[in-house]
Amino acid sequence: MREHLKKAIELLKNRVHYNLERIHENERKVRTILQEPVSSGRSELLEEKFNINKKMLEENNDSINIQLGIIKFLDQFGNQIDDFSFELNLEETNSVHEGKVKQDNSEMETLNKDDYF
Repeated sequence: MREHLKKAIELLKNRVHYNLERIHENERKVRTILQEPVSSGRSELLEEKFNINKKMLEENNDSINIQLGIIKFLDQFGNQIDDFSFELNLEETNSVHEGKVKQDNSEMETLNKDDYF
């Protein structure tokens, strides 16, 4: 589980860097657009770039907060995660050996966001 959380942090970090590159690219385009004569088309382009950048900055903010939350969780409960993962692996191994693994997926519940909150 710890490795999955670390992988999630890395993926979020890569997404933040990708968004920052796109934001810088949009800034270069905005500088070019600003050299054009004032018009409604120019204003629309500027507003479009502004909204795209704003959306990416919001995504980056959320991604960074998630990363910080995962890091804080790992710092506080990292050892317990390792212990829990080990216990889960033992339970799965035992249930397979005892023939208790159910092959029927129709009995599995589907989780949704409300199940976590």
